[in-house]
Amino acid sequence: TIKVPREDVERTYNARLGTYTTPEQIRASHILLTTEGKDDAAVRAQAEQVLKEANSGADFAALAKKHSQDESNAQQGGDLDYFSRGRMVPDFENAAFALKPGDISGLVKTEFGYHIIKLIDHKPAVVRPLTDPALYKEIEADLLREQAELQAATQTDALVAEDFAFYGTTLTG
Repeated sequence: TIKVPREDVERTYNARLGTYTTPEQIRASHILLTTEGKDDAAVRAQAEQVLKEANSGADFAALAKKHSQDESNAQQGGDLDYFSRGRMVPDFENAAFALKPGDISGLVKTEFGYHIIKLIDHKPAVVRPLTDPALYKEIEADLLREQAELQAATQTDALVAEDFAFYGTTLTG
């Protein structure tokens, strides 16, 4: 039987730590007023009015349905679901990740137009600890499989070499 030393499990865990990490994520909703082909000042004035409504307690989802020009999510109340860093344009992402749940941003200008962002939820990064028995067993099983494959390959090579020494050729030709 093949045994996996704890040190090997720990070394593998540390080497693959990114695999066992769920990045920080947020859930946000937004209202987008596009500027493409429009007078920027007029769009900004409209966005400021919508922001004023949002900050005065109006239902954010209803405002998004009414005003947002992001066709991919306006009818869902502007809900962008959960996302991690690197998924949105930088100015939007930086503003969204700076908010606390329930907060509404000021106007955020991006290449798409003016956004008003509401943070719904924040999940910090989570690292599965090696003390999780299921994770330990998973890593141990991976290492056992790797060791078994290595042993099988070594034994196959030895048999081929033995065959060659005995017959002067290999079974494959």
